[in-house]
Amino acid sequence: MSDTQPMRAHSLHGLIGRLLTMAVWVLLLAPFGLRGCASDVPTDPRFAEPEATVRTLFTVYDVADLGEAEVQELLRQRVQFQVRDRAAYEACFADWRDPHDEGLAGFVFGRLAALKDHLRYERSADGNTMRVIPTRDGNEGHPVVLHYTDSGWKIALRESVPSELRQRLYRVYEEARQRERG
Repeated sequence: MSDTQPMRAHSLHGLIGRLLTMAVWVLLLAPFGLRGCASDVPTDPRFAEPEATVRTLFTVYDVADLGEAEVQELLRQRVQFQVRDRAAYEACFADWRDPHDEGLAGFVFGRLAALKDHLRYERSADGNTMRVIPTRDGNEGHPVVLHYTDSGWKIALRESVPSELRQRLYRVYEEARQRERG
């Protein structure tokens, strides 16, 4: 029996040594692993999650703190909503290109704001696309699409506005520009 005791003590000592060595390696390598994970998270909290991007859009139009009924009343009165922070507004969109995108953005804002308390978020299987679906009385509206980018979740205007409406909005924009030029 006395022969097995020193062997167990020796095995326990070896196990403790291996655990300590492993703990040292984990502590040394942890900062590198954490830094790699942190790069996947956007630094701007306004776009960190799809809900945050939608809230940012509401904030730039100054309706984030209004209830759905209040927003609907303003829409019925045809109140012209003003953008309060142009840079934040344009940053909400993945494919903002030119002033003619204003009509697309207005459509997206109206769809989301009118039913702001009844938005359903559906993430794609790969996790990089989110569909925001306004619902009223069980009926689904046209979804607004967001994509995950290096700078966070951004609204894809061209995917969020039906093709026919998108073409019509571009025509209206071009006609207005021609009238301006004379």
